[in-house]
Amino acid sequence: MGVGDVVALLAAGVAVWAVIVAHSANGRAREANDLQRRIDERAREYCDVEWDAPLAVPDSSDSPPALRLKNIGSTDAKDVLLILAIAGRRRTLRAGDIDAGQFGDVLIPDVPEDIAGALGAAVFNQFEFGYTLHWSSPLGAPATHVVPGRQIF
Repeated sequence: MGVGDVVALLAAGVAVWAVIVAHSANGRAREANDLQRRIDERAREYCDVEWDAPLAVPDSSDSPPALRLKNIGSTDAKDVLLILAIAGRRRTLRAGDIDAGQFGDVLIPDVPEDIAGALGAAVFNQFEFGYTLHWSSPLGAPATHVVPGRQIF
């Protein structure tokens, strides 16, 4: 085996290594292109989510009140969270997915006794109370809606 054969063998080994590295690089480039495509689609996504959120009257005086989150927009809201201050304590309540034109009731635990029940719900709806809604679009773009309101109890 001469020097030329050693050089040829070494060159073949380097070529195989280069093919392996190139294959790996192509895979990473495909992943990067896919990620960029999803980012671009999310940036161009049409989102029309608006909310109506009255307090729903409980079925009985033993039931906690519920905030009825109605998506009055034309696109779906995914993983909806309601952030609400109740009696000085901040609560994060999960509402799930709320499709366009649909609603989800979020039970509000630990409401003071004096606003529980149908009469309390009617009084509660006369005041502007603060809450925050956070959700994602179907492609994952986050959005937030804040109603400042004021602490009434």
